[in-house]
Amino acid sequence: MTPLTEGCDLKSRVIGNSRGVYVSAGKHELMLVAYLDFGFTSGKNPVRDVDREFTVVSGRGKFRMARGFCKLKCIFFNETNGSIVEYTVVVRHY
Repeated sequence: MTPLTEGCDLKSRVIGNSRGVYVSAGKHELMLVAYLDFGFTSGKNPVRDVDREFTVVSGRGKFRMARGFCKLKCIFFNETNGSIVEYTVVVRHY
């Protein structure tokens, strides 16, 4: 695990931790896939927010170099059984 801090200074307040995996994938060409998990231990927990927003910074195939945003609306949240989330995605690609 890697600590998440408020700033770059090593003495910054720890607000959570992160862990993840980089995987080399792809049959014919090198492709890296990253999975990162951020766990916040203080401050506001955005997972419990009804409305959230993410940035789209790229994609694959026809969506290569896409830019946009994704709005999430939590319909149902349960830590044990999972969630129902509505996604509205708006992207621009060239």
